[in-house]
Amino acid sequence: MRNLRWLGVIVATILFLSSPTLAESTGDIFQDGNNNTAGIVQRLWWNETLIQQVGNSNQADIVQRGLDHEATIIQYGDENQGSVSQLGCESMTIAYQSGSGNEVDVTQFGAWYHWSFPLNPYGAAYFNMASISQEGMDNQAKVVQMHGLNDVTVSQNGTDNGVSTTQVQLAKELGDNTLSVTQEGNENMADNHQIGAYNSAEVFQDGTQNWATIISVGTHHFASIFQKGVENFASVFQRGNNNSAIVTQFGQGNRTVITQTRL
Repeated sequence: MRNLRWLGVIVATILFLSSPTLAESTGDIFQDGNNNTAGIVQRLWWNETLIQQVGNSNQADIVQRGLDHEATIIQYGDENQGSVSQLGCESMTIAYQSGSGNEVDVTQFGAWYHWSFPLNPYGAAYFNMASISQEGMDNQAKVVQMHGLNDVTVSQNGTDNGVSTTQVQLAKELGDNTLSVTQEGNENMADNHQIGAYNSAEVFQDGTQNWATIISVGTHHFASIFQKGVENFASVFQRGNNNSAIVTQFGQGNRTVITQTRL
């Protein structure tokens, strides 16, 4: 009897979510130019997608599997590429590109809680947020967010700048991992990884060929790297809890390596 009652709950839930007023997903594509390509794939409900491309030979792809995602890709210029993949629930991505040859790749998936089967057979992504702005040429930004409660903001202005970041929330019912990266200039690189909860990091690069790496494993870490000049290098590795590191570099060829472990 209990099994039959549970089956009834599942069927009622699916019928409720399948009603026309609740099961809507929207996808809009606007293209102005030549040889632009765009693709949208949405599964389950309440997903919203907007792709806008003005220029030539731009490419945008968005895949949403789950519930209540929002994704926007706006590209002005030529030969820009944008790719967003969202699995789970309630993830948001905003990507803006102006120039040529810029590339954005965002993947958001997994979560600990909030939605579960049968509502969402893909697992629940709980408030992953990625905001990326690129102006210039040949900039690249790659973001991977897992298990929800992650937030990343990237701003790139120049040529051949690169950002690679991974955020993994490893504990139930804990707080956000946050990351902010600003790059002004050419050929700067920011490599950032947060594994845990309540971690915060920021990178600011102004110049040419600066490199910043931040790896935070655990909880309540803070790391800040400020670089202004040419060919500066800074690396911060944090493990455990409650570590804080601030690096400021001006000039050329400076090198800083910080390792912090507090369990």
